[in-house]
Amino acid sequence: MRKLVRISSIIIILAVGVFFSQQCIAKPQVASNADVQAEAQRGGYQLINMDELWQLYQQADNNLLLVDTRQEWEYHAGYIKGAAFFSMEPTWLARMTQRGALEQFLGPDKTKTLVFY
Repeated sequence: MRKLVRISSIIIILAVGVFFSQQCIAKPQVASNADVQAEAQRGGYQLINMDELWQLYQQADNNLLLVDTRQEWEYHAGYIKGAAFFSMEPTWLARMTQRGALEQFLGPDKTKTLVFY
């Protein structure tokens, strides 16, 4: 009888633990336009809209480097002609751990206009 109570208690504890762990899983936060603008300002980069990108793209005299940072399957589903592919998760950890690889990928030319999407 004690064994049955002990096993039942363990099952209940495990079930409750699984339930609470499922409730605590981080849900992706939806960023507002203000959040995105604040992040850009903190990071020292400029946001552009589609019209501005189109103008840059049309005027590109080998001075524009488009960098597609989406997942590989997204890139293969469709990309901007001439874009370079460098997959990177949109997290601070990915930016930190891939900094050296990104610098090498971009190369030494600091005169190019870089557009990440």
